[in-house]
Amino acid sequence: MLLTDLPVEDFKQARVIIEWYRSRWEIETYFRVLKGGCQIESNRFRTEQRMLNCIAIYMIIGWRLHSITTRARRLPEAPCTSAYSEKEWRMIWMMRDKTTPPNEPPSMREITRMLAGLGGFLGRKGDGEPGVKTVWQGYTKLLHYIEAAEALNGLK
Repeated sequence: MLLTDLPVEDFKQARVIIEWYRSRWEIETYFRVLKGGCQIESNRFRTEQRMLNCIAIYMIIGWRLHSITTRARRLPEAPCTSAYSEKEWRMIWMMRDKTTPPNEPPSMREITRMLAGLGGFLGRKGDGEPGVKTVWQGYTKLLHYIEAAEALNGLK
């Protein structure tokens, strides 16, 4: 049973409300990424404009992390290049597998599990698919790895 204060007079209206409610969990997950992953509430701004700029950037980051996690579940066999740049997936492969990446990009599921592994996902038999938290933790490490690699290339 779903309680609502919206008028429901037929099956079609009931389906619309049920679909809205089903989206609630995705919205909750998105805001958990903003609060936990981006730590949006820990920022202290001196001006409203700075706060709005930061929120705009964090909303894009939060959407991307949520999108990667969702896409890996819904389209597991799709090539990872649908969500990751070549630099990203190759760095994930090298840091997680400690080998040279393959020429062909792996699947969304495989590279997302590897990314989540950087964030603490163990990938044991009964673990299921990684959640957005281990994906954001892995993505944070990935950004540091890419930055370090670019700095090392700049030294050469």
